[in-house]
Amino acid sequence: MLLAIDVGNTETAIGLFDDSGKLKNHWRVSTRDDHTADEKMIEIENILAIDALSSSDITDVVLSSVVPTCTRSYSEMAKRLVGKEPLIAGPNNIGGLKIEYKYPEEIGADRLVNSFAGLRLFESPLIIVDFGTATTFDIVSNEGAYQGGIIAPGLEISARALFDSAAKLSKVELIAPDNMIGTDTVTSIQSGLIYGTAAMVDGVVDKIVAATNTTYNVIATGGVSKRVASHCRTVSKIEPLLTLFGLQMIYEDNKG
Repeated sequence: MLLAIDVGNTETAIGLFDDSGKLKNHWRVSTRDDHTADEKMIEIENILAIDALSSSDITDVVLSSVVPTCTRSYSEMAKRLVGKEPLIAGPNNIGGLKIEYKYPEEIGADRLVNSFAGLRLFESPLIIVDFGTATTFDIVSNEGAYQGGIIAPGLEISARALFDSAAKLSKVELIAPDNMIGTDTVTSIQSGLIYGTAAMVDGVVDKIVAATNTTYNVIATGGVSKRVASHCRTVSKIEPLLTLFGLQMIYEDNKG
C-alpha cells in the first residue's frame, strides 16, 4: 500500500491507498518539526494501529512538505519503513502541469499538488482555495498552466491573533453560528471569523474574475474547508482531501 503524507505548517494529512489506488484510511495530526525519524515512525505505527493496520503493509511513500525539518525526518522514516527514498512532490516531477511562475521552487509543494489534482478531477480553468495555515488561492488556466496565486492569513492564524491581542476575548470553537449577527461574545467572534473568512474568499475570487475576465471553477480544500466554504457563494466544490488524492496520482505517474 501507498502512504501519502502532506506536511503543512500546522497540520499533517496522512492517507493510505490500496494497490488499486483507493483511499483506504486518512488521518490528520499536528505538525511537529522537532520530531526525529524515530518519533515519526512511532507516530505512523500508532496511527495505523488505531484502524488495525500495520506498517508492514506499506510498500511506498509519497510526500509533500512545506516544513524542511519534517521533510528530512519523514524521508528518513520512509527509508527505514520501506527501504527506499520517498517520492517528494515538486515542480520537477509533477507532469502535465505547466508552471508559469517566476520562481517555481518558491511555490509550496501542496499548492502544486492541489493544482495538478484539480486539473485531473475538475473542469478548468480553476481556482483552488486551500484553507490551511494560510488561505491560498491558486489559479490554473484553461490550458492547464499554473499561473500564480494569492496568499492570505488563514482562519486559525486570524483567530489566534485575535485571541492573543485582545485580553478580554477567549478562544471559541471555529464553527458558524446560526445567525450572522452575534448575540453574545462567542457567537460574535464565530461570525466574524467564519463569515468574515467566507466573505474574503468571495471578494478575492470576484476580483480574480474581474482582473482576468474569466469564469472559474472554484474548488475548496484543506482542514477547515467544510466549515467555511459552505458559506462561500463562489465555491462550487469542496474536496478536503484533494492534496492526498493528488499525491497518489503523482506517485502513479512517476512509478517505474
